[in-house]
Amino acid sequence: MLYKAAVPFVAIIFAGRTVHGQLEARATSTLTSWLASERPVARKGILNNLGSNGSKAQGVGDGILVASPSTTDPPYFYTCTRDSALTFKILVDNFLTYKTAGLETKIQQATALIAYAQYLISQGSTSVATSIISPIVQNDLSYATQYWNQTGFDLWEEVNSASFFTTGVQLLRCDSMTYQPCSDKALSNQKIVTDSFRSIYAINSGIHQDVGIAVERHPEYVYQGGNPCTFAAAEQLYDAVYQWKRIGSLSITSTSLDFFKNIYPSAAIGTYASSTVIFTLIVDAVSACADSYMFNAQKYAPQNGAIAEQAYAARANNMSASWGASSACSATPTLTTVTFNEFKITTPGDTIYITGSISQLGNWNTSAAVALSAAQYTSSNPKWFTSVSLAAGGVVSYKYSVKSGDGPIIWESDPDRTLTVAENCAGMATQNDNWR
Repeated sequence: MLYKAAVPFVAIIFAGRTVHGQLEARATSTLTSWLASERPVARKGILNNLGSNGSKAQGVGDGILVASPSTTDPPYFYTCTRDSALTFKILVDNFLTYKTAGLETKIQQATALIAYAQYLISQGSTSVATSIISPIVQNDLSYATQYWNQTGFDLWEEVNSASFFTTGVQLLRCDSMTYQPCSDKALSNQKIVTDSFRSIYAINSGIHQDVGIAVERHPEYVYQGGNPCTFAAAEQLYDAVYQWKRIGSLSITSTSLDFFKNIYPSAAIGTYASSTVIFTLIVDAVSACADSYMFNAQKYAPQNGAIAEQAYAARANNMSASWGASSACSATPTLTTVTFNEFKITTPGDTIYITGSISQLGNWNTSAAVALSAAQYTSSNPKWFTSVSLAAGGVVSYKYSVKSGDGPIIWESDPDRTLTVAENCAGMATQNDNWR
């Protein structure tokens, strides 16, 4: 699964906009290749918005990151300390790992600077770390310790509330008190917020309950039309998976049960160690759900990779690549996410694969076949499934096989199956097949 796939996109939220009302060609690559292609676009978007040499930050002071080069509709040509801190943290993290790619504000800024200072010290530049970076970090942390218990605008700019994120990061557990990504209340909230947008956005119509959709921060959000910012919904689930694996277990409570049963129908209240099969199945199901949010956002992403903060005007059922408005069907995505459901009774150790005539399905190469998930398999509903992004309107030949451990590959009977990929405004389709 694509753990932490959402992280690079923090940097490109404001990296670019298309001309108002003009649609860019849609991306058509697989999710994995699309994410890889977005990394250099994200990095370039950051540098373009960085003063004073950025191509979209002319006249901006050295080291100042502008929120967006847009000066009207919306007027974002200014700097946001919190968002800048998060973006610089990505640059620092990538630099330190040799990759090219309010109160919360103070903590995020300090986190990024501390990491960079540690690197400078390791390289013998202690004087720079102590004379330049240390005073800034000291000011930020002093501010946090002085005002940690005061209200502010940490969670949403529009709401003056308690230091939500700050309190959360101070305690690194998964219980409901700390509201970490994997806590029962956070997961329950994730499902409730997602479900609220199934009716708000017409483009979510017809998408199955266990599949990620286009979402915003909260249903009442109406700034610039209140349109989707979907990556955060995926990132919470990726973070939850990371925490469960780090802790070595996951817990399902009465509060989070609906969330888990939505994506893994056999879920039951209890605590499951990472050594158990049920832990693996649930983690796989949550990871697949997180991926499906990314698939949803990918459908409407332009081929040039420049993703705006609000990707398309979904409340008006319009899907231009930025805040511009165009009719829904004039923007029918060129990419359709097809969920293949294969129904077959299997035994423990079996894995079902799909392969076919296109690269996304391995080009008939069994070593590149796509494994299906059994996360929703039950004795009464022996479903294996996977989601693949395919070119809308294309014709695909495919076939299923099953393999147990190191045993032989067993193919279903001939002939090959054929699918004409659906073309629709939702950009989603489901193919149900029974083993033969």
